[in-house]
Amino acid sequence: MNNNKCPDNIAEAVCSLLSPYKSSITIDEVKSLTCDKPQDSALCRVKEVASKLSVSEITVRRMIKDGRLKSIMIGGSIRVFQDSVNELMGVA
Repeated sequence: MNNNKCPDNIAEAVCSLLSPYKSSITIDEVKSLTCDKPQDSALCRVKEVASKLSVSEITVRRMIKDGRLKSIMIGGSIRVFQDSVNELMGVA
């Protein structure tokens, strides 16, 4: 987990987005949160991850859904963070 505090501009944006749902949220509360993003920004396709792990693409999608793999949606395609794959493989 990254221990960097949330930058001011992001904290302000998050606060304004959440205010309709949680009116009591403050910028200081948001700024106190840490930014949790993978350290290695390399992204892999589901097919590549399946090959690396010697499992099916369906299994990779299940691992994403249940939280074992961290992913992001880019233009309708799922990309898996390489460090998430490494962590699962015990290579971290």
